[in-house]
Amino acid sequence: MESQTNSMAHRLSAWFISFVCIIPVAHGQELAITGRFARDSVKIGEVAAYSLAARYPVDLNILFPDSTINTFPFEYQKRTYFPTTTRNGISTDSVVYFYSTFETESVQFLALPVYVVHEQDCTAVYASTDSLFVKLLIGPLPDSVKLHDLTVKETVAFESISTSFGAVVAALLAGILMLIAAGVYVVFGSRIRRHYRLVRLRKNYSKFVEGYTKNLTRLREQASYEMAESTVGMWKKYLENLELTPYTKLTTKETIQLLKDDSIKNSLQLIDRSIYGKQEVRVQAFEGLMDFAQTKYRQKLEEVMHE
Repeated sequence: MESQTNSMAHRLSAWFISFVCIIPVAHGQELAITGRFARDSVKIGEVAAYSLAARYPVDLNILFPDSTINTFPFEYQKRTYFPTTTRNGISTDSVVYFYSTFETESVQFLALPVYVVHEQDCTAVYASTDSLFVKLLIGPLPDSVKLHDLTVKETVAFESISTSFGAVVAALLAGILMLIAAGVYVVFGSRIRRHYRLVRLRKNYSKFVEGYTKNLTRLREQASYEMAESTVGMWKKYLENLELTPYTKLTTKETIQLLKDDSIKNSLQLIDRSIYGKQEVRVQAFEGLMDFAQTKYRQKLEEVMHE
């Protein structure tokens, strides 16, 4: 499967999509977005390739979506970048995304955006929606089975089951233990739940700090766009589990609007430019994200301890 998807990616590098979304931008310039599946149909669980390309004036700063964007019903597997080409002041970028689906709808749809980076924020520009037919391997099942189609054996035999004294005692003891356990839960239930939540909070935070610190060390030693993206995804996943908010499904702009924190806004915008704008990866921005996560963790601790 891996070799097939890799070879498909190389074939798609020379493939141009038959429909184009053209968006006018400042000063009469135009941004052309194309997005389409490589095939018309796919089986459930099979990997499908989706090509996203952008043609734009060379002075624009264009970002492609990462693995955390919400693409339901499709599940992200991997992606392949192709080098930027520029001719006569027009640049072309393309990325091939590989998705699988486990939903049973016969027709499923996808439209990915690219982001135009402005001085203050980013503007999402979507390609035209493309569809993919899903092949079902199992035919429709009947809603019910008629009674006369079943083999039923009639019996009126009665089997007497003796109950020993030991079984009666065991049942009584089990009932008493259940009553004791219920009483303990009524009296100490809130304390037990609070203790369990605190233990889980501390464990999850320790695990996050350990993994995030390792990524920061790698970024300091040899910064890479892949490691930068992985580190941001780790940060979003931790906040998502901590606050039960789907940060991994939000774009950078949506995350900034939700958090309303200037330091996080600056850090995320710097990281976006380093990942998608091919600028220098600044480790300080990632350290700012970690400080924010620590603050949120302490706030949640206080909240649970005073419930």
